[in-house]
Amino acid sequence: MRGSGRIIGTVVAGTALLAVSAPAGHAAGSAGSDERDFARPAVAQELTLKKGTKWAACTAKADTPHWSRGARSVIYKTRVTCKGNVSRVHVKVRGWLIYSSGGGPSTAATSNETRVIATNGRAATYYTPKVRGKKVRWSGKFQGSSTVQITSPVRGTKGTTTSKAQFVKAH
Repeated sequence: MRGSGRIIGTVVAGTALLAVSAPAGHAAGSAGSDERDFARPAVAQELTLKKGTKWAACTAKADTPHWSRGARSVIYKTRVTCKGNVSRVHVKVRGWLIYSSGGGPSTAATSNETRVIATNGRAATYYTPKVRGKKVRWSGKFQGSSTVQITSPVRGTKGTTTSKAQFVKAH
């Protein structure tokens, strides 16, 4: 499941718990042969929750960077869906659009947004760069990386999702 992560949250006696891990050989930040300057995506594993516990589970996936005619910029999207037995949760997504020109990677644009998401399985889309934010108008190899966190009703730990690295031609 390249580029997707499962962020699990539960409320137990006022404490939020989230479980995220990268499988062996796929740790975020490790070098890959075809994506030398980019991190490999982390894939999360789900917690087993006790019956009767209030909980929310959010899945985040970073889409591949692409040229957006509407934004007139290179962008990537982070899609978050949540399920649970609470009606809604606040989810914070911080995004980094990473660029590599042959040397080390650098940040081309960022985003930071918190939204209220219903736990009905419908996707919420977060954009990087943020809407009406910095424009990325050059061609090159890009990758999206997002941290995702349930911030309410109780703050949970952070999870990460990373897109595939992609060459994007600016128009």
